[in-house]
Amino acid sequence: MVNVSVPVVGGGSKMELHVKTIDGVVVVAYPNTHLDVSNYRQFREKFDPILDEAGKVVIDLGALQFIDSSGIGALLACLRKANSEEKQLRLCRVTDSVRVIFDLVRMERIMAIDDTREESLKILRGE
Repeated sequence: MVNVSVPVVGGGSKMELHVKTIDGVVVVAYPNTHLDVSNYRQFREKFDPILDEAGKVVIDLGALQFIDSSGIGALLACLRKANSEEKQLRLCRVTDSVRVIFDLVRMERIMAIDDTREESLKILRGE
């Protein structure tokens, strides 16, 4: 297992994407409480190189409490990139407040969303 922190600056605060590889699956923990117009570009700038290097990726949204259309757009752009490169991308640990927004835009029809990190890992490992 490899742990890496990728610093991201945006929205007036410093953000780090916590990256770990578990059994060939890259897990990116998004530690900020917001993914919105103030920091979505920085998220993409730091996430894209991670996706470039990985075939299977899980984004853990357990700390995320608010997402706006810019944040949703950033996640969808990540999904488009993953699909175009024949890579697998899943989300996990979506909080209740973010789940409400995802339900409104029917995000589960577009992206794979799992309740737990373990569930995402199991699916991506083909178990």
